[in-house]
Amino acid sequence: MSRVPRWRLVTAIVVALLATLAAVVYALHKPRGLISGPCTSSQTIARIPAPGAQLTAQLTTAHGPGPHGLVVMPSSWALDETQYQFVADLFASRCFDVVAYTQRGFRNSTGRIDFAGPRTVDDVSTVIDWALAHTDADSSRIGMLGTSYGGGVALLAAEHDPRIKAVVALSTWTDWAGSFDQNDTLSRYNLNVLLANVAAQQWGRLDRTMASLEARVRDDGTSAQRLVRTLSPERSPITHVAALNRNHTAVMLANGWQDALLPPGQLVRFYDELTGPKRLELKVGDHQEAEYTGFFGHAVGPVGDGLAWLEHYLDGLNTGIQSQPPVQLDDSTTKQTIGYAAFPTKLSPPVDLARPNSGSTAGTRPGTWTATIAGGADTVADAPPQHTDFKQPYPFAQVSRSKIDPGHGFVWSLPPVPAEATFTGSAHVRLNVTSSTSTASLFFYLYDVNSSGTGRLMSVTPDTVTGLSLDKPERVDLTLQPMSWTTSAGDHIALVVDTVDPYWTSATPARSTVTVSSSTSTPVELQLPELR
Repeated sequence: MSRVPRWRLVTAIVVALLATLAAVVYALHKPRGLISGPCTSSQTIARIPAPGAQLTAQLTTAHGPGPHGLVVMPSSWALDETQYQFVADLFASRCFDVVAYTQRGFRNSTGRIDFAGPRTVDDVSTVIDWALAHTDADSSRIGMLGTSYGGGVALLAAEHDPRIKAVVALSTWTDWAGSFDQNDTLSRYNLNVLLANVAAQQWGRLDRTMASLEARVRDDGTSAQRLVRTLSPERSPITHVAALNRNHTAVMLANGWQDALLPPGQLVRFYDELTGPKRLELKVGDHQEAEYTGFFGHAVGPVGDGLAWLEHYLDGLNTGIQSQPPVQLDDSTTKQTIGYAAFPTKLSPPVDLARPNSGSTAGTRPGTWTATIAGGADTVADAPPQHTDFKQPYPFAQVSRSKIDPGHGFVWSLPPVPAEATFTGSAHVRLNVTSSTSTASLFFYLYDVNSSGTGRLMSVTPDTVTGLSLDKPERVDLTLQPMSWTTSAGDHIALVVDTVDPYWTSATPARSTVTVSSSTSTPVELQLPELR
């Protein structure tokens, strides 16, 4: 089993170092003129005893009209309580008491990392108990804000502790396996980013189960998949979403369309399951990019909206956020924000695709055809690595159509769009697959291709298909990761399918073959979101 490419691990380390540097900047350069409100604040460091751990926390106490609401902020993966220093100042200026803390096993908090397991989730209730005993916070007005690891833990805690009335979860997950074993395709790269780097950089201490997972990811992908699937239910907010509905918890979710660590499609399903007050924001950018400016104390973006969310649902203030359409989606190319009453699900009529690698499908009837590629070899179509420069626009991966090897990848091109067109939602692909191996991984890429033949990646989704044979085609019906994307007049949409991507472990062996076939009764189809 091959190891994760060295350059990808280096990229992950750079991401973590940038986040750590940001925390240092927070501590040394407090912004001026950004924090305003009826309250002043003071900060102290505390140690909070928890079962099997001591948690390091930063208490930001509001001084002014009270009693105050309480906001708990669990740290992101491998970061400490100072991550939220400016955010805590901002919230305290609006008269919230804030407890930000380093999660168990990381940095100066003792204990072991169970990756959002029961002890980590229970820590939130322990922190709330401690805060109510050490502040004059109102026990009926408790909320949470967290990003990344902190966001997932916040959602899980709110399902277990009905005292939590409102949650803001940013750049987070709702389906643990859906993040790291998407469509039965193991994201070895992302698990290495999290688990291997913690040990290598001495940022924390894995518990026995997570140490076992780290070893399996490194040495045995199949065994790692089994463990991920076993661990996932209790670490997935989607498992107990009914508890949030019973408690009528107000839930705000925000992610980036291009989040390479925690893909956003899982949030759409989770959002649809919520019946209480809810809000979904999908922004342009990679993991934690949309909230980056807010972490310097600016009441903008998801952090500013999160403040308005908690002020309304904890303090009863008319911040206006409750009157906005609950789904707020940024267009990836125009950057325009559009509000929706619900996440868009309408699709355009399906397009029957002709034989791949044969030019445009315009004016053709699919008929009956087959096309075969050699499996187990990569093409230039790949998911981009995690973005590391938060000050620059997200670098959408670009690919020249002419450089995709037709012997190792299928390429379908739709006719050019006659006018500017916006696609918002999730595309669907249906195709018939046979293979010389019983299991094959397929990677689906949707590109916006300009007149010069250069495509920008709109969406990427893996899928591992089992039960394959050379005799009977297996019908694959796949929903791609969501998008909101405006194409220019003259551009066309291209679908690329290959069998290897460095982001994921591929079950397609070298020297195998993968065949896609079409017939009049079961055509190969691409269905795009309804045009706006």
